[in-house]
Amino acid sequence: MCNKDNKWFRIQKSKEKDGIRYWVYKTGADYYQLFRIEFYPFRKEFGIELNLNANSEDTIAFMLKLPFLFALYITLDRNFGYSDWWRKFLRLDECRKYDGRVFGITWYNDSEPNLRSGSLNFHLGNYENDWSSEDPQWMSFSITPSELIYGNVKYSENILQTEYRELLIPAYKEEYPEKKYNCKCTLRERIWTFQRFKKPYKMLGTEIECEEVIPHPGKGTCDYNCQDGTLYSQSSPVDNIDEALEKFKEQAIWYRKKYPL
Repeated sequence: MCNKDNKWFRIQKSKEKDGIRYWVYKTGADYYQLFRIEFYPFRKEFGIELNLNANSEDTIAFMLKLPFLFALYITLDRNFGYSDWWRKFLRLDECRKYDGRVFGITWYNDSEPNLRSGSLNFHLGNYENDWSSEDPQWMSFSITPSELIYGNVKYSENILQTEYRELLIPAYKEEYPEKKYNCKCTLRERIWTFQRFKKPYKMLGTEIECEEVIPHPGKGTCDYNCQDGTLYSQSSPVDNIDEALEKFKEQAIWYRKKYPL
């Protein structure tokens, strides 16, 4: 953490594992945060979005994410968003005076942009925290490329193998002694069939479920996440149980080493 102060402002810099953050504060008797900038290179997500809020942590939040290049976040502090003229500018009525509006286009997917899964979401001034059937549909809608290309997609799965195994989790410090956990291991074949293509898409995956949870430290960033967290199950895109158990074990160890932050 690096700080730079002058008569009017204080700049706080923090180098993260995968990026860098800047906070700019106004100094003096009315000390508060002005804005924040975050930059993360080599992210896989895509999106460009502008959030205008009347009562949130950020009055204005801008996000630009270009796949495999970078992700940039710029936010203006909420102290600027409490005025009546700002709410009138956003055309927020009395019932929604503490809401906001969203403009942008984002790709929603759990992993990375691809046409087989995910959707392209459009926001054209819809309310951020509220939805009503009376709102025009054009304000917020999504396009799923896989439906346009493949047509209707049906999902099914076959259970190929089920075993019960013991998994030994090694000790980590004094709080977490070495212990064996009974796990249910299920190897599944997942199948997607498409309306416009005869050949289905198949993928093997293994799911691990423990009879009792594996504890690990909480994140420790807030009052509500200081207590122990737990790991109970995990699905891996692997075709054998031994490899899936090893990945599950690595995940449990990783949680214990990473937290608290």
